[in-house]
Amino acid sequence: DSRMTSALIGASSVKQLEENVAALAGPALTADELKEIDTFAVDTAGTNIWAGRG
Repeated sequence: DSRMTSALIGASSVKQLEENVAALAGPALTADELKEIDTFAVDTAGTNIWAGRG
């Protein structure tokens, strides 16, 4: 998705941050795994998440 320019990760402790960074050294997702993930992706372009609030 060209609209995504970065990913933010959250960590509530230094240990959790270290674990998240260590996960980057793991194996990359296969093409089949990425394809399966894409089946759950929803295009929300034009969706106003704030509509009806306020």
